Amino acid sequence: MMHPRFKNAYLKLDNAAQHIAKVNKLLRDQRPFTYVLETDTQARQRSTFAKKNEAVIDTLSVVIGDVCFNIRAALDYGYWQVVYPFVPEPKQKAIQFPSAKEANQLDETIKNRFAHFVSDAFFNEIVALQPHGGDGGNKLLYVLEKAATPDRHRDLTPIGDYTRISSDMIRRQVPDFPRGFVNCGFGSCRRDVTWPLGSIDPLSFGELQPPTFFIFDKELAVPVDAFVVIAETNYHGPLVPTLNELFSLVKKILTILERYA
Repeated sequence: MMHPRFKNAYLKLDNAAQHIAKVNKLLRDQRPFTYVLETDTQARQRSTFAKKNEAVIDTLSVVIGDVCFNIRAALDYGYWQVVYPFVPEPKQKAIQFPSAKEANQLDETIKNRFAHFVSDAFFNEIVALQPHGGDGGNKLLYVLEKAATPDRHRDLTPIGDYTRISSDMIRRQVPDFPRGFVNCGFGSCRRDVTWPLGSIDPLSFGELQPPTFFIFDKELAVPVDAFVVIAETNYHGPLVPTLNELFSLVKKILTILERYA
């Protein structure tokens, strides 16, 4: 049964769950990334490349930020409820769940958040969670700390991951696509693969792209995953599983914190 002092912490988790549901619905209803075949009849060439739906990506960025903020707030609310009775009021502003960049900074960081004021057992419990970004640390907790910082929401813009695209997969839809590409993951360049335009039925080109009269785009049916990147932590992971893992991790930590409330 939930400890009554942890009501706000779990309300924040509920908010996070609602935002995760929004992310799932948005990804079901709209595609933030597509993979496109371009035919340029003037340059006599064809290309494949990633195409972004900027409106969907912008909306996802905001919702992802809300998810991380609420999950982190739940963690801080829970930690506060355990620690604040032991800390003089002038120092209470510094109470928040600790997170260190490296393992050698962890003990000092946890003490700066007053865990040792509660008890040795509580201090050791927080140390055991290893909330740091170094080797052996729980990097998800460090990722959460960075992702939930408002001025870092720019890092929460989802990116497309096309590493499952192979030349065979594309050739089933584009028979003249070059052979031999194991995968065709895209980067910062506009076009991933370009090859000469041969004798091909114009009806297969796709839709004309105004204001030109010679460039056509055709969306390809390929698996496109949305990933989230937290640059400062070198984290790169699938969007929805990352949010679900953060949610589950903090929910588990709250059950630990409740034992000390």
